[in-house]
Amino acid sequence: MSRRWIVIDPGFEHQDSHHMVVNNQIVSACSDDNVVIVSGKNLEHSTVDLNAEIIPFFDINLYPVNYHNLPNAEYIEIRDNFSQKLLSLFNLIELNQNDCLIIHTAFSYLYEAIARVLLKLNATSYSVFISTMFSPGRVVEFGECTTASIREFMRHKFAFSLFDKLKNEQGVNFFIDSPTQMYVDAYQMIWPNGEVRLHPSVCGGGIEVNKPSGNKVLAYLGGPKWDKGIEFTVDAICEIGNSCPDTEFVFHYNDEFPGSDVYQPLINKLENSGTPNVSIIRGNLKKAQYEALLASASCYLMLYDPEGYGHKTSGVLWDVLRHAQGKRVIVSANTWHEKELTLIGATFGSVEYGNSQQLATTLRESTFEPLSPRLYHSSYLQTLLGDFGEHIKQRISCQQEDANTNPDHKLKKILVVRTHYGHFTKLSGPGGFVEYLPENGYEATEVLVPLGHQDAKFANDGKRWEVFEKFSKILKSYQVNSFDIESEILKNFNQYDVIHFVDGEHAGLLVAMAKMKGLLNNGPKIVATFHQPDDVMKELVSEPSFLSAFDTIHLMSPCQKEAFLRLGVPEEKLVVVPHGVSAEHYKPSIAFDLAGPAKSEVETIQRQLKGKKVCLTVGNWLRDYDMFLEVARAFREREDVYFVALSRGLELELSNEDKNILLFNEGVEDRTLHWFYRRAELMFLPLKGGAANNAVLEAIAANTLIVTSDLKSSRFYTKNNGLFYSESSEVLSILSNLDGINNDIRIGRHRLSWKAIAKNMIDKLYERY
Repeated sequence: MSRRWIVIDPGFEHQDSHHMVVNNQIVSACSDDNVVIVSGKNLEHSTVDLNAEIIPFFDINLYPVNYHNLPNAEYIEIRDNFSQKLLSLFNLIELNQNDCLIIHTAFSYLYEAIARVLLKLNATSYSVFISTMFSPGRVVEFGECTTASIREFMRHKFAFSLFDKLKNEQGVNFFIDSPTQMYVDAYQMIWPNGEVRLHPSVCGGGIEVNKPSGNKVLAYLGGPKWDKGIEFTVDAICEIGNSCPDTEFVFHYNDEFPGSDVYQPLINKLENSGTPNVSIIRGNLKKAQYEALLASASCYLMLYDPEGYGHKTSGVLWDVLRHAQGKRVIVSANTWHEKELTLIGATFGSVEYGNSQQLATTLRESTFEPLSPRLYHSSYLQTLLGDFGEHIKQRISCQQEDANTNPDHKLKKILVVRTHYGHFTKLSGPGGFVEYLPENGYEATEVLVPLGHQDAKFANDGKRWEVFEKFSKILKSYQVNSFDIESEILKNFNQYDVIHFVDGEHAGLLVAMAKMKGLLNNGPKIVATFHQPDDVMKELVSEPSFLSAFDTIHLMSPCQKEAFLRLGVPEEKLVVVPHGVSAEHYKPSIAFDLAGPAKSEVETIQRQLKGKKVCLTVGNWLRDYDMFLEVARAFREREDVYFVALSRGLELELSNEDKNILLFNEGVEDRTLHWFYRRAELMFLPLKGGAANNAVLEAIAANTLIVTSDLKSSRFYTKNNGLFYSESSEVLSILSNLDGINNDIRIGRHRLSWKAIAKNMIDKLYERY
């Protein structure tokens, strides 16, 4: 049975509008189904070229000028009027389980009205897709909340609580998405019981790569408005005068835009200025003209007023991004444009709003780098510049994807024992697979063992150190704190199907020795994971016989196998499953409750980077910082790139000549590190050794190109898709062509997500006999 898509769009009243663009994408994607668009009554639907059933229906004004802050009486009046119209509509259209309502370009009073009406209907189990195109009165930037209107935020929160009621009581499937991360995070706070995702911009069109000849600056595009910086832009171009003689300035003045006459004096000023090579394009551009104009530019100005556009999105930026690969972009400081470009890790120019002299200097000197091709490989930008209609169709079509678990299936029981490292969080460390065990048939109990020897309970300290002395002769890195937990395991081992020691270097020895003595006959499967590279393991294990007690030894990389084979472990017991990485590292922003705010820290570092490229090195353990310094110093004369070393407590002997090296050794927020991966042109990771490496995993998740030492483990995790070197001359050769590095080298990222790794672990570690 085909699906019916019902678009509730009271603002659709003429075809030369944002609403037409949105609806055209929906109709194109859903052309095999039945599409119904319920529009404003003024729409001349006979002139609209859309393959859909169009019902001109709404005859009330639902978009007042002060929509974002309506007085309470006006709010209630519009809400109730819209509710009455909706009740009339659903007397004509009876909802069924195969319907999907689509709502876009709506505000809090519209959301509340829709929810109230749907609660009155008898229909169940249909779907609702909502594109939240406007701020809910609050935004989230790098974990920091900014509230513009607490009243509007609470109105949204109440409306969405009604959606929650519909979801729980009537089985309605809600899909709530936003076109920018700062809205995604804000609506996620409002909608905590569902997942808010990024959806493509409604502009559509895909990514266009073009290399125009000459230096052409597209200074203004779209309808003339004060808050879009039309006056500032004109003043700035006039200020430039003859200082940029080889630059052509193109200014789009849509004199067909309602109220455009008031801006004519500015156009007169521009025409009479002393700045040569100014072209003014008038009128409402057809799509082909609009696209050609965007393609022809080598630099784009978006000098919007931060007062109006501090958190308000702009379709012009999305259109520019489609065409701006390898081109320069300049925006006003403190606008959404600046914040969005910062989020995606772009290099761009930023000027104070109204400072014409600063803009003129920025244009003349162009010290910042163009938008790198690497940006266009990010999942964020690919989603943002994708097809809005296809996104909706795929979101709704996949709603049954996760409904395959049999609730009556008896879960197996697993005990997971791992070391409690203070610096590990949900974002890092080896325990990320545990949360995915239940959906794969395992009831998991997790025990964290404090690192060290002091927490184990003994009658006297003499006994503690007796255990330490005895066990460390077998496994030098054994932690006595594990002794208590392992003793308890021996009393209750039969309640588990699997016992997994995630840090075999520190725990599991007592249980292994007991099993060797026959104390765990017919007991659970015992699995131990080891993390250290082979040369380290050879040093840690003095008496390897205990290793035979483990049913399976889990290795992080094939490079570890040699050490265990030499220690006498049969090869069939050695299983390689890679370390995983948190799902948060695949996202453009970490969830609000998983890391502290980092807005000011990111903004400070972004200014410090001055629009230059970044070669990023992260971490300390087994890093070759002599190689880092040798390579970075070879590039001292390059003014377009910084080498950034980031590790808490790292000491490097830097001189005044090392101006291209930035050291961050006092620690940064998790959000800042997450952003740095996206800001970097590449990850430069000189290694002395290693099995699994969090920096490699996080760079892969961020789609950041990796240049690293030629180690077996690095090739294993990157599937040979990094750039590898064996000596300094090779890495110098790679980085000397920084602009020409193959940005198409990409890795199948999601194969290393903990969700995928957990399934792999169950298949290969727990259920393989």
